[in-house]
Amino acid sequence: MSLPPLPPEFIERDESRAPPGFGMLLAFAVSAVFWTVVLLAATWLR
Repeated sequence: MSLPPLPPEFIERDESRAPPGFGMLLAFAVSAVFWTVVLLAATWLR
């Protein structure tokens, strides 16, 4: 049982919606927000 391949329009739309480097930028933003919340929580609970 193998999954059918994705339709071309889905792949093209996904690539056009996310520019090159967008994944790395998103990961950096999520990481920055996460560590900001962690540091604020540590300061608040201290």
